[in-house]
Amino acid sequence: MKKLMLIIVLLCIASLGLNAAEAQRSTSADATKAPTQTASQTGTALYSYASNLSDTTINFVSTVSLFNIGSYFAAEMVKFTAPKAGWKLNRVEIIGWDGYNGTAASVPTQQTIAMEIRDKDLNLLYRFNDIQWPYTNFVINITRPMPISIDLPSIPVNGDFYVCFYDRGAVLVGTEVGNATGNSYFYDAVSREVIPAALPTTDNQTVSVNWIMRAFGQ
Repeated sequence: MKKLMLIIVLLCIASLGLNAAEAQRSTSADATKAPTQTASQTGTALYSYASNLSDTTINFVSTVSLFNIGSYFAAEMVKFTAPKAGWKLNRVEIIGWDGYNGTAASVPTQQTIAMEIRDKDLNLLYRFNDIQWPYTNFVINITRPMPISIDLPSIPVNGDFYVCFYDRGAVLVGTEVGNATGNSYFYDAVSREVIPAALPTTDNQTVSVNWIMRAFGQ
């Protein structure tokens, strides 16, 4: 159905707020401090956000908390631009949290996450699927949010390209509220609809956000 995702978002705005229990969590600056923007062993870093995260309160959301039905095919999507022709993407980092806080009750169940790399026309370049455990804080006994790092097999990209992350409720994805760059979206894999990333607030308004991702390549 045309604009299906937009309708779902409007319904969510009417019924949801950014509350600490379900749709957001704050974290310390240590977990989300931006790295120095220099070349590393994985190459140049591209950023989805505009500000220094050490000065920003990070909220955490999942598509399940926002969309419920249909969230399996809904992704947090970011547009990046390759810095030069022939640039190859080899790693993506997403600030996230699997809910583990050190207690037995918070040990996450194994669930599947997915990530896609798409070109400027949304053609699929690469798809990744795995359970979340090897990539999130529980497996290394860290109780705070941390970068989820996913290595890729050197994918050639030119100009604009998209990273689509399907959290499926297994991971809460970090968002920078305000300072929106206009490069973060929701993506519906069924209808291929792209909608600017905005979250409902407690006063039934919306606020634009940046999904906190970094793309590395050479």
